[in-house]
Amino acid sequence: MRIEKKGNGLVAFLEGDLTIYNANAIRDFLLAFLDDSAELELDLSKVNEMDSAAIQLLLSACKQAGRQQKTLRLGALSDFATEVFRLVNLKQFFKTPSATGAIQGGQV
Repeated sequence: MRIEKKGNGLVAFLEGDLTIYNANAIRDFLLAFLDDSAELELDLSKVNEMDSAAIQLLLSACKQAGRQQKTLRLGALSDFATEVFRLVNLKQFFKTPSATGAIQGGQV
């Protein structure tokens, strides 16, 4: 997990397995990420696995961003993350990038 500056905002790169086994680390990372900028993007292009704990954490981060009046959008998605988002209809909860922030991974 890492964070990079992109324009006026930040991009959080989540990688590998997002499961209950690393839920605490993911939660702490996302909370710190939300505190650092008003414009935030999640890059899930290197996610191999997601379980219900990860989905819950992503939804919680989305709600927290809304409470803080911040923008949280999706960036690149791996094929696996794209399929999870499609199966559980997660796209409806997240903003998607504008044409200038084109998605490099799977289709959102």
